[in-house]
Amino acid sequence: MTRITNADHVLLLLRHHLERTEKGRRQQRKAVGGEKRPVQSTPLERLERLAAADELSDPEIRRALIAGLLAEEFGEDVINDPHFQQIVDDVVTILQRDPSSEALLHAACTRLISR
Repeated sequence: MTRITNADHVLLLLRHHLERTEKGRRQQRKAVGGEKRPVQSTPLERLERLAAADELSDPEIRRALIAGLLAEEFGEDVINDPHFQQIVDDVVTILQRDPSSEALLHAACTRLISR
């Protein structure tokens, strides 16, 4: 029987959100015609722009990625809540403790920067 750790749960959540975000982007790109209205950017889209502008260090990108994924799940109104910030710190710490999680986080950040 395989034991599922907290890090595994966090990774599954992150993977789910990355896949959902990518699916949403593909659908936006496919949408053609109709009324053009401004699309509100998500926390992850804003992070992509910051990463592309080279304004964040690697640890800041990692933390911002986790915060962006969680903000998309729980809503942007929680971003400034100190409890939310503590959750982000805890998730980053959990991911960095596990070598395979750390590698996935590093790969996600590298992919984010290379866009």
